[in-house]
Amino acid sequence: SRDENGRPTGQLLPDWLAYVETCFSEFGDRVKFWITFNEPWTFLYLGSGWGHAPGIPYFSDMSVDPWIAGHNVLNAHAAAVDLYRRKFQKHQNGKIGISNNCDWREPKTGKHKDIAAAERAVEFQLGWFSDPIFGKTGDYPPAMRRLYGARLPNFTAKERRLLKGSADFFGLNHYGTAFVSDAPDNEGADRDFANFSHSPDQPRAASSWLYGAGWGLRKIVNWVSRRYGRPPIYLMEGGWSLPKASSADEEVADNERVL
Repeated sequence: SRDENGRPTGQLLPDWLAYVETCFSEFGDRVKFWITFNEPWTFLYLGSGWGHAPGIPYFSDMSVDPWIAGHNVLNAHAAAVDLYRRKFQKHQNGKIGISNNCDWREPKTGKHKDIAAAERAVEFQLGWFSDPIFGKTGDYPPAMRRLYGARLPNFTAKERRLLKGSADFFGLNHYGTAFVSDAPDNEGADRDFANFSHSPDQPRAASSWLYGAGWGLRKIVNWVSRRYGRPPIYLMEGGWSLPKASSADEEVADNERVL
């Protein structure tokens, strides 16, 4: 939700907190691992003009809506974690976090501009929702602040305090890998100024966007570990799409996923 000036309002926060408190109260004796949101990048960035759910036309201005909604989601996450830690965690002995998604982005060459473009691509997807939680300042990546300017709302001091450290583990969804080159003439909806490509020897899944590289998973895990001080990392999603196979044995023979 946003006001008449396009700023985030957090209008649904009281209803959200009532919902999560009900979940903690009713299921916390059995559920010991909680995810506040799964892949906010997908339902906010891809869902604000790229045809993915929720795909609400009124909230499909790519220059505004993903960043406003992302701000609201991060504050909702932090509020839910704060509630859980204050009222439930001690006696329920559970853990709580968020699950973010990102495929690995490998520099296409050793040129400094391509290396920087690949880093931007990861920061502007994974760092967008991870830096405020696992970083040192409770804020968005500095590169996003510089390039996005007024597009990114500001957190209050209280919001930063609640966000910083608001996860007991790093939930990661990872599927594939692409190569990235600097593209100063291609701003892109997320302003990463990058072009994406794939190597001819990369296996391709049935999904048009999914190209495998097992080493990409190792690299993104290393990136998370180095950037955020070695948090516990849980791989929440990963997989490989295949054409419809004739048997269950063929369907599980997805060796390309790990090549």
